[in-house]
Amino acid sequence: MIESTDQTSSVSQASSAGLANRRLVSRRLGERAALIAGVVAVYGLLAVMLVFVMPGLFGFKTYSGFGASMGETIPDGSLIVTRSVASADVEVGDVIAFRWPGFEHTITHRVVDIGSRGGTPVFVTQGDGNPTRDPFPTFGDQQIRQVVFTAPHLGAYLPLVRSLVYVLAFAGGFVLWRRSRARRRAAAAMAASAPPPAL
Repeated sequence: MIESTDQTSSVSQASSAGLANRRLVSRRLGERAALIAGVVAVYGLLAVMLVFVMPGLFGFKTYSGFGASMGETIPDGSLIVTRSVASADVEVGDVIAFRWPGFEHTITHRVVDIGSRGGTPVFVTQGDGNPTRDPFPTFGDQQIRQVVFTAPHLGAYLPLVRSLVYVLAFAGGFVLWRRSRARRRAAAAMAASAPPPAL
């Protein structure tokens, strides 16, 4: 009977040790997975910001272009990047973004002629895909931006990407917070298990 009890005790201890080891391995795997997820979230956020957010910090502006007025030059759904430009620097052949008074949407067309009215430049524009010039001129005292970069089809995803920036920022912050909390708990557990200092 004594031998049987000892054997049962040994089996029970081994089972407990195995369970503790499995829990330790599972916790470490979870921590590594959380770390990897955090790194992916942070780098994903940086990549998205580099393409869609960072240009705004340097005076550039991104928006989605819809419509076929620019033909194959700027296809429908393109991502358009613009920069502020002085009216005196605009030349024939430049693609500019502007708004006519009373119009809600930004128009992106090419300058095909430049005139002057009272010393103010007057730009005649036309879409590359349109057979005729635009019905209204654009004056140099309006806000004008020059198109510096376009990417076909990416503009359709711009609203989704902007939402993704917030999601990635939240996910990255949450993962980093959990990892920081886990480190604090591990440090507290280590401190609690440390032997008291010798007197």
